[in-house]
Amino acid sequence: MIHNLNDFCHKVNVKPSDLISDSQKQPLPLYRAVFAYLMYPTYTQTEIGKLLNRHPSTINTSINKLKDANSVGDKSVKRVFDQLNFNTKRTKMTRPDLTPLSKKVYAANKEKGFHDHPHPDKHHLCLIVSELMEAVEAHRKGKKADLTKFYYCTKNNTESEHKSGFVKSFNTYIKDTIEDELADAVIRLLDFAGARNYDLNNIAFSSQIVKAKTFTESIWEVITELVACEEEESVYCTISQIEELCNRMFISLWEHVDLKLKYNRTRPYRHNKLY
Repeated sequence: MIHNLNDFCHKVNVKPSDLISDSQKQPLPLYRAVFAYLMYPTYTQTEIGKLLNRHPSTINTSINKLKDANSVGDKSVKRVFDQLNFNTKRTKMTRPDLTPLSKKVYAANKEKGFHDHPHPDKHHLCLIVSELMEAVEAHRKGKKADLTKFYYCTKNNTESEHKSGFVKSFNTYIKDTIEDELADAVIRLLDFAGARNYDLNNIAFSSQIVKAKTFTESIWEVITELVACEEEESVYCTISQIEELCNRMFISLWEHVDLKLKYNRTRPYRHNKLY
């Protein structure tokens, strides 16, 4: 990890005096943006601005532009990360076998106390809808996960949720984002299926999500799917709708589901909630 300005400059082979100069000749602006991105929020934007001799608003703009460029795989950004020996390329996780995963999720939730008392189906369906509504709120607030920064801070070591500051980094860069809430909805759906021994294989699915629809309209279609179908079909089709929405938004759904399941293992009984 980068610890200070001199460390960063050494790794990208540039003089600190060049980085804090007024020069706008590339790659200096890109180096400044990457440095600010990696240092925030460990350091405030005001503190980073003082280091780089720039106004905090400029630092904020640089960080946001860097995030946007990184999200679309900008090659110049990748080259800088390569200089820092940080691999940003990850293999996209494909959909796992849903039936055994649902049993695994149910067993984990049962161990956490979420099935100590029986609840009617509408109770569980309501909680699934609540996760979808939290995704809407996250979307309204523009809260997006930053997997690049998450993996940077955990040093790409997420095999164990108890290593490399996993929980702290998850709370900072993933928790309560759009991606996190959609993963929560899928986890609740899997829990619902696992508790009922649903077979989620060989179920027909016809998409209702149209590409031009807004996020809120798409979530409404997901909810409609949830309440319109019967049993196994309902769970499978709802998961598939969420998966399709995530693909449209370039969200790695199953990566977020996997990370959230690891994070949940670190949480207290019933996650400190009544149910």
